[in-house]
Amino acid sequence: MTITAWSRRVVPLRPEKKRLSDRLDNLWWFWLLVLALPALWPFYSEGLTRSFDGGLHLLRLSLLNDYVQQGIFLPRWTPSLILGYGYPLYNFYAPGAYYLAEALHLLGMSLYHAFCGAFVIQILGAGYGLYFLARDLFSAEEAPSRAGKNKGHATSIPALIAAVAYVYTPYLLTNVYIRGAIAEAGAQALLPWIFWSMRRLVRAEQPDPYFFPATFTLAALALTHNITLLFLPPILLLFLLL
Repeated sequence: MTITAWSRRVVPLRPEKKRLSDRLDNLWWFWLLVLALPALWPFYSEGLTRSFDGGLHLLRLSLLNDYVQQGIFLPRWTPSLILGYGYPLYNFYAPGAYYLAEALHLLGMSLYHAFCGAFVIQILGAGYGLYFLARDLFSAEEAPSRAGKNKGHATSIPALIAAVAYVYTPYLLTNVYIRGAIAEAGAQALLPWIFWSMRRLVRAEQPDPYFFPATFTLAALALTHNITLLFLPPILLLFLLL
């Protein structure tokens, strides 16, 4: 068989191979979920781990739920804390992560499972947010020769790798399973979305669709972990200028 005849048989196979790669690219969200399952496995096998502050935050969630059941959605005073003397906890400690767990509880989950579910959402949210950010960054760095229909596939694989790496970041897993720091884990989940939406807001040709995600994620960070919000502006400004 000559090379020309062989090539005629091979060339028709290329579109099918391309369609397969496109299908794999469209399922990036599924592969990210599958690859993140080992990071979530302790919640399935053990439930809430014996973390430093997990029990404390679960207690605070229970107190918040008591207020919500009474129709008080922004409580300012928790009279049962500090041996009954009371404490203005939610005035200065951002309760955003508690509201996430409370929303799951209102959907029918127990407080315990809602608390664990909030951690699961934070871990997955961190991964998906980092995927969008990494894909945006890798797309900007692509050479002009790679622009076109193959661009999404070329950037989705490294973006997926970056997202999985962020899910398994030691500090994120430490906050979840060792410290039980639900607020700080929530901040780590929000940061990729903030950087992505702000970058799109500054650099996109049509920035209007990114105004709401940028403002929403920044407001969510303020309500979730205000200490992270204090460190964010100079880092975010430097990121946008680069």
